[in-house]
Amino acid sequence: MSGVYAEDCKDRSNISRWCKFFEEGRVNLLESPRAGRPVTASTERNVTAMEQTILVDRRVHLRTLSARFNISYGTVFDIVHDRLNFSKVCDRWVPKNLTDDHKGQRMIASLDHLRRYAAEGQTFLEEIVTGDESWV
Repeated sequence: MSGVYAEDCKDRSNISRWCKFFEEGRVNLLESPRAGRPVTASTERNVTAMEQTILVDRRVHLRTLSARFNISYGTVFDIVHDRLNFSKVCDRWVPKNLTDDHKGQRMIASLDHLRRYAAEGQTFLEEIVTGDESWV
């Protein structure tokens, strides 16, 4: 019984059910596909289509994506958060990880600030206004 957890063996009903499965010719204990929503809801095609939809309209709701792709809300949530690495900020979907282009833009801005600080000194720092990056 390799791959079977010890806590499952404590339950006699599980053991009886497994014996019945093996008598019927089943060769493993993994669950078989069942009727209902398809298991392949998070196909690469759906993931890519969702990403394109989010990039076109960053304010799209998960329920809208769920209805558009006929996929459960939970699956849409997993795709958007876990596979695409988006998070909701100020009612917009933004990538959790910076792209190489974003990193380059931040590097250029940082170098520009360092050059201006070297040239202008403390007065430059007093003129910096910080805030939400979405307007920049």
